[in-house]
Amino acid sequence: MAFVQILIISVTLVVVAILEGLPLAVTLVLSFATRRMTKKNLLVRVLGSCETMVNASVICTDKTGTLTQNTMTVIAGSIGIHAKFVWQPKHNQSRTDVVDERRSHRSTDPGILGTPKISLSTSAGLMPVLSPQLRKLFNAAVAINTTAFEDVDPATHQKIFIGSKTEGALLNFAIELN
Repeated sequence: MAFVQILIISVTLVVVAILEGLPLAVTLVLSFATRRMTKKNLLVRVLGSCETMVNASVICTDKTGTLTQNTMTVIAGSIGIHAKFVWQPKHNQSRTDVVDERRSHRSTDPGILGTPKISLSTSAGLMPVLSPQLRKLFNAAVAINTTAFEDVDPATHQKIFIGSKTEGALLNFAIELN
């Protein structure tokens, strides 16, 4: 009987000690995690954000690692088998698989079924490659398959897109193609 009483008291002490020490233990664990993240150049301003982001596997940021600008643009892509393009290749060096600047302005790569590769500084460079019917189809597809819409900002009277920033970028690209 003495063994059972010792066991019950031991379990009771462990439960009481853990419940009182749990917030301290969690804080210490998060502090150590924050320190490790800081060593990897990941700034954590609020300790609770470590707990919030525990299940995140991918975080998309810009080149500085911040999420503050909140704007998106289409910089590279392919439109069917008709064209692979990149906007302002000097500023988008990582897109060399799409455009090789050493080639002529428009060239074909036999490995991609003769798809033109185009360096673009403006959307006008894409116009000769795409037929008017294809541009119209592309614009309709983007407009129909988006939940974002165009509006005017009452304060600045400038065109803005309401909704997802990704869909807004696609809508802006479709407008530039017109």
